[in-house]
Amino acid sequence: MTAPTQIRIDSEIKKKANELFSSIGLDMSTAVNLFLYQCVLR
Repeated sequence: MTAPTQIRIDSEIKKKANELFSSIGLDMSTAVNLFLYQCVLR
């Protein structure tokens, strides 16, 4: 199950992060989920 979430991100960082994630085949949502899973695992 997923839950909608809103966060505020600096627009320039968001743009650069989207470019990075796109280059490795991820979208922002997947990248954030990966980050959160890793936080919980540690």
